[in-house]
Amino acid sequence: SAFLRRCVFYHIPFPKPAELYEIVAARMTDLAQNNGTDLQAAIAYFDELREKVSKKKPATAELLAWLHILELNEFFKKPVRFENLSEEQKQVLDMSMPVLLKNKDDLAMVEG
Repeated sequence: SAFLRRCVFYHIPFPKPAELYEIVAARMTDLAQNNGTDLQAAIAYFDELREKVSKKKPATAELLAWLHILELNEFFKKPVRFENLSEEQKQVLDMSMPVLLKNKDDLAMVEG
């Protein structure tokens, strides 16, 4: 317990969408260069989803893993319009949700 009294707690606010884009672009340069607008749409979707999650909000690491899965499954092959996704894109999106949402109630909220 003596050690605990010497720890300093820092609250680091979660990055805004523009900051998330910079983080993702630095780690996924090909995706950012080839699909910048679609990547921005995916980050905006992630941000909206994160606001709705009630249990465990996904962090930046989950965002990066989710985008990697989307990329591997050719989600960005067609233009990304979350209000009008192709059937293939919807399937990939549904399959990828457990990467972001770790609670069955949050998963049910998205599925509903």
